[in-house]
Amino acid sequence: MEVFRRIVKKKPRTPPKQDDDDAEPSAAAHPLDILPSLPATRRPVTPDPVTTRRPPQPIPPFFTLPYELRHEIYLLVLGHRTIHLDMRYTAASTAPGHPHTTAGAFFFAHRRWRWRAHTCHRDPAAQAAHDRCGAGGPPPTNCAAHPHTPCAIGPETLGLLLACRATYREAAAVLYGPANTFHVSSGALLLRTPALLAPPRAAQLARLVLALTHESVAQFAAAHLGLAPGRPAFVALLAAVPKAFPGLRSLQVLALAAPGTARAWRAGEGEFAELAGEGELARAFLGPVDALVRAFAGQLRECVFVLESYVFDAFLEGDLAEAERMEDGVGWVQFWRPVPGVVGAPKAGYWIRRVMACAEAWYTLTYVPPE
Repeated sequence: MEVFRRIVKKKPRTPPKQDDDDAEPSAAAHPLDILPSLPATRRPVTPDPVTTRRPPQPIPPFFTLPYELRHEIYLLVLGHRTIHLDMRYTAASTAPGHPHTTAGAFFFAHRRWRWRAHTCHRDPAAQAAHDRCGAGGPPPTNCAAHPHTPCAIGPETLGLLLACRATYREAAAVLYGPANTFHVSSGALLLRTPALLAPPRAAQLARLVLALTHESVAQFAAAHLGLAPGRPAFVALLAAVPKAFPGLRSLQVLALAAPGTARAWRAGEGEFAELAGEGELARAFLGPVDALVRAFAGQLRECVFVLESYVFDAFLEGDLAEAERMEDGVGWVQFWRPVPGVVGAPKAGYWIRRVMACAEAWYTLTYVPPE
C-alpha cells in the first residue's frame, strides 16, 4: 500500500482539455504552449488515384457533370466572398438570437483558443479598415441587412468539403483560391500557420487582408503571442506573412488602433520618439512594410498599407504632407511609396492609405442596399 501511495503522489496532474468549457489552462502555461495544432503525421485526404488500388465503384451523378459545371457550382456556394478566419485566445460566445455579434467575449475568464470563421457582410462601399463584421452594428458593418444569410460558415460549405475526397479536392481549391479574400486579424494564426492550416491550403491563398490590431501589437502581444509589444511585434507579424502565405498576389495590411493608443505602437515609448530629421519617422515605421514587399520579389500585383487616422496622424502626417497623393470623396487619401531593389519589378511599391477611423465612418457612411 505504501508503494501505491508513492506512485500516486508522483503521478503528474493531467492538464485540462481545451474543449472543456469549465477548464482553465495552467497559470504557468503560455497560451502558445496550448495552441491547438494539426497532427504531426496525417493520412492524405486526397491520395494519388494512380497509386491507390481499390475496387471499381459507380460514379456518383454529380461527377458525371463536366468539371467546368462543377466548378461553377463550387463558385456559387464557396466563392466571391471575403472570409474572416481567425484563431483567437478568448472566451467568445454568441449572444442568443444575435448571430452577428461577439457579445459575451471575455479575455480574462475561461480562456481557450477558438476558431472563428464567418463570411463578411461589410458595406461594399466601405474600406477594409472599416470591417467590423464580428461586432455587428450599423453601417459600414451591415450584418443587419443580411438577416437570411448568416455570417457563420454554414453547413453547405462543410457538406461539400466532407462529402468525399474528390469533392474536397475540387471544392477546397475554390475555397482557398483566388476567387476569395481572406481577412485575418489573429497573430497566432500568422505566427503558427503550418500548425493550424495545412501548408498546401495556406499556399493557395492569393488575396489577404491582414489586420494588425492594438490587441495583437500592444495589449496582448506578450501575453498571447510571446512578442515584445510595440514596434517589435509590428515587425515580427509583418515578417511572418511571406512564410505563412507564400502564394499571395493581393495584400492589404491594416494598422488599426483605438483613440489615444497609437503611442503603444512605438517600441519602449522612446525608439520612435528619439528619431530626428524629416522622414526618419516614416522610414522607421514603413521600413518593415518595405521589407515585406521585397520578400515577395515582385509577386504582389496589389499591395496597400491602410492606416486609420489615429495611427497615420501619429506617425506619418508630417512626413507625407508633400508627397504625391490621390484623394477620394469618402474620406480617404493615399500616397504611393516606391520600393527600389525588387528583382523583376523595377516599379515595385505600395499605396499608403489614410482612412477615417471606424468610429467616424459609422456616422459618415450610409449603406444603400442593392436593388
